[in-house]
Amino acid sequence: MSGKLQHLKTWCLTAIVLAGCTSEQPAPLTHAGRNSESGLTLPTEDAPKAQPETLEDAIRAVLMTHTAIQTAFDALDDEAAHEPLHQIGAQLARVTELSSGLHDAQRHRVQIAVVKLTNAFDSVDATLHGRNGPHYQDVFLDIEDNVIVLQQVCDQLGHSISP
Repeated sequence: MSGKLQHLKTWCLTAIVLAGCTSEQPAPLTHAGRNSESGLTLPTEDAPKAQPETLEDAIRAVLMTHTAIQTAFDALDDEAAHEPLHQIGAQLARVTELSSGLHDAQRHRVQIAVVKLTNAFDSVDATLHGRNGPHYQDVFLDIEDNVIVLQQVCDQLGHSISP
């Protein structure tokens, strides 16, 4: 029963994150998706959003989006981090989907890491919307620890990845 309960919990958290937040508009974009305040290049709404087909590609997408979020917060540009915070929820859900073929111990590690990452990124997003919660710097170490878990699983599968 605990496996089914964990799967249901993961699914519910994923559904919440996929819903995203809609109370504020994203930062204004200029030509080619460049944020006018920070100069950081963000994906545009017109860009195709192909789903990763492999677990390694899904984890790589999470790493790249995490890097974009970290870069934005390092530049003190909360608005530039906002859209990637929404994107990472769907990417983490895809990691969960593609981890179904792993053996139980690896799948469990991935699912726990995904839940912790989802909670951390969702709480940071809530803070951006004015709700009480941590700032990115407050959850950075937890995020890094769980990103490392995803990288380790790929390493165990023989696929060394980096963002």
